[in-house]
Amino acid sequence: MPGNRITIDLPNLTGAAGGTFSVNVPVGRTIHAIGLNFSGTTPPLVGQTIRLRVNGEEVWNVKSETVDMLNVYDGGVSCSSGGTTIDRALMLWFDRLMMLGGDGAELTALGTGDATDPRPIKTILLEVDCTANVSCNAGFVIQSGPSKSGLIRKLKSYTRPVAGAGVLQVVDLPKQGLLNRLVCKAAGNYVDSLRLVVDNYEIYKRTASQDYMVKKNLQYRAPSGNSNIHIYDTTEDGRGSNALPLDPIQDWRVEATMNAADATFKIILDTMDPLRA
Repeated sequence: MPGNRITIDLPNLTGAAGGTFSVNVPVGRTIHAIGLNFSGTTPPLVGQTIRLRVNGEEVWNVKSETVDMLNVYDGGVSCSSGGTTIDRALMLWFDRLMMLGGDGAELTALGTGDATDPRPIKTILLEVDCTANVSCNAGFVIQSGPSKSGLIRKLKSYTRPVAGAGVLQVVDLPKQGLLNRLVCKAAGNYVDSLRLVVDNYEIYKRTASQDYMVKKNLQYRAPSGNSNIHIYDTTEDGRGSNALPLDPIQDWRVEATMNAADATFKIILDTMDPLRA
């Protein structure tokens, strides 16, 4: 492990309200999390786009409300949970939270600063696209000592519009890295069940209520119980080694049984993968 953790200020993000804010995150130590402070809006924090580019490769591209939802699902608190303004930081975690005995929690931290790293991280660019009147000027970083880059947590969102009630089948998702979890996120309580098929073998099939009961009883996750979110989570039992390898898969299908149309239906892939840039 890279040693004791410290928390320092992130250099100020530059940008104008309602536009894109950006900052070059300093390298040289292991980055476990970044906290971002927003102003100019009231809860909930919705619609801000978070992008992270490491050595030029886009590894995060996801909405603020998705990041916030995953933090709550992992047992954390929402940045929109207090007051009439956004007075809590939106946490961008590169560690995987709530792992049994710390199993693989730091495996996906952004390791930098190790002189022996064959694929060193040299640049980290964080960009935040803000909605009208919203600003993101400040933040902080949780760090520890230098380490190699290794596996990185990648978080990317894909929109797949749903025309109406029925089964949405998605067959064109990327097949790279190790899948921690797959998130189906609907605009309302539209996701009745989720099914995953890998190389013609069914690996997962649960209704919304079945999934809620499984996760609540395992006690490592905090599902909402609402059917607007359904998460296939390989680490739901707290075991960080249970990721699904995607690279050797020839064919995989995601089938979401929907009870209504949803033009903004999203699938978010939360994976572990080395840098490919």
